[in-house]
Amino acid sequence: MNAEIKKLLCLRIKNFRESTKLSQEKFCEKAEIDVRTMSNIENCRSFPSFETVCSIINAYKLEPNKLLDFIKYDKTEEDALDLLILEYLKKCPDGVKRKVVDLLEELK
Repeated sequence: MNAEIKKLLCLRIKNFRESTKLSQEKFCEKAEIDVRTMSNIENCRSFPSFETVCSIINAYKLEPNKLLDFIKYDKTEEDALDLLILEYLKKCPDGVKRKVVDLLEELK
């Protein structure tokens, strides 16, 4: 699994946790995950284990695709990079998004 896909899963988990409006401590308590583990995942310092992903899915009654829908057998590394960029942009304020668009237009 390439680095972009690993980062994307970490970001998806972080974004999901933030969408619950729970602190890391409360989120981890419900999912029975160590807070240090979650911090490492959210900061892309470590990749979540299968057990950790399953714990989150089970604790929050998630459809697995909520976290994993970007993993497809026919995706290329470029697709993963595109998805990673989109995941980062989701959290940016509109002003930053506008600057990114302006920069991309200049780079054409």
